[in-house]
Order: sequence, then C-alpha cells, then structure tokens
Amino acid sequence: MDDMSLNGRTELTYLDYDAEAVTFSEKRLKNNRLIGSLRLCCESVLNFARSEDWDDKKYSYDLIYAIGIADYFPDSILGEILARAVSLLENNGQLIIAHKDEKSFCFSALDWFCDWTFYRRDQDHFTQVLDTAISQIGGKISYRVERDETGEFMFFIVTRAK
Repeated sequence: MDDMSLNGRTELTYLDYDAEAVTFSEKRLKNNRLIGSLRLCCESVLNFARSEDWDDKKYSYDLIYAIGIADYFPDSILGEILARAVSLLENNGQLIIAHKDEKSFCFSALDWFCDWTFYRRDQDHFTQVLDTAISQIGGKISYRVERDETGEFMFFIVTRAK
C-alpha cells in the first residue's frame, strides 16, 4: 500500500502524560496529509489501562506502538496495560511494544543519570507477563519477538487474529 492510498484516511491517537510532548506531537502531526483524524490524549497510561473511557466498544486500533512504557512498570501494572492494548486491537491488528533486555542492555548509565528505577526483564520474563495478559482476553492471539541490530532491545509484536 502506498502513501497515496492512505491520504487523509489514517486515524491517529497519541497518548502521553507529558503535556509538552503532546504539544510537540500536535505541531508535527496536525498538517500531515495522511492523517484524517488526530486524537491527542494528555493522560497517564494507567488511565488507559484502567479507565472505562478506553473501552473496546468505543475504540479499536489496527496498530498500537508502545515505546518507553514497559520498562517503567512492575509486572502487575504492565500486564494491565498489555491486556487493555491487546483488547483494543482490530482483527489482524498488532501491538508492537519495546523493552530493554536485562541480559544484554547495560543499565549502569541509566541508573546513574535517571531518577527512576527501570523494571528489568529478559525475554522469558516479559513473555510470562505477556502470556498472563493475553490469557485474560481470549480469542486467537499470537506474538513473535524481534530485536534491533544490537540485540539489546526486544520488540514484541502481538497480533490479534480474526
């Protein structure tokens, strides 16, 4: 599918807790010719996971891309976020979520410079959290794991089948 076939047909929802990030994204995205509808949400991903405002009867998505989320939450909350995201996928929709692999990523610099704690997981640990989240939803759901060229970043690609 080329860009021309998507002209003005893309519906995009952008969620970020940081108001400056939302404003920046709005400026960058509002005149994009591919976007027909832009929904900006300045709220916590916890609201996304727990609020009925994000009910799957109101919203559904072909693609959910999440970066910079999984590392910040303990297993129980991450599981809620994953379950909500997968429940919002259309048939053949995909969730792509990134996570640093604790076995290959060097956290020492981040631990030194950041004022928060990263929840470290390897592929097996993240897979357990994802499996638990998926089991709450039902339906035919599959996933695969890909990595960046360094092997430090895992990308879990979850697909909700018809």
